[in-house]
Amino acid sequence: SKCFPLFIYSTVNSPAKDVDTISIDIMIDEIISQGLTWHPDCHISDIKSIPGRMNLYKYKNRTILVDYAHSHLAFINVMKYLQKVAKKNLIVVVGAGGLRNQENRSFIGKITTLNSYKVIFTEDNSRTEDVKNIIDEITKDLNVTNYIVEYDRKNAIDLAISISKEEDIIAILLPPL
Repeated sequence: SKCFPLFIYSTVNSPAKDVDTISIDIMIDEIISQGLTWHPDCHISDIKSIPGRMNLYKYKNRTILVDYAHSHLAFINVMKYLQKVAKKNLIVVVGAGGLRNQENRSFIGKITTLNSYKVIFTEDNSRTEDVKNIIDEITKDLNVTNYIVEYDRKNAIDLAISISKEEDIIAILLPPL
């Protein structure tokens, strides 16, 4: 199936599996070397994905992927995978939950801006914490300009769609807890 790599990714990177970064890199490299490239025109019915992990949608000739990577390793693997399969630009919409592991925030900023064409940092269940403070912590150590701050999540997703072009990948990610 032309969707084989996405199926493999979803399977081996499910929360029930322990797969290290090296294994994912070897698997992706092996798939690509065999000519089994990920095809953005896959039909949703072709993909046997795990709910919340690399769920694929098509919208106006863009590929939208939703992933709830709840560990650092899963988040890194999602970013590496998307960077490898993107034919054109990778646009990421991401935030960080309020009243949760604040040490993750800088990590989220660094890994997404390093591996994306554009990142839109937004609200992600801020609970009682000020969303501006959360995003300030995400962006405080960044020395890049490939990100935008949009506090409203719906507006952030709309913005990602509006700045994307055909064949771009838009990833809507929930970060590690």
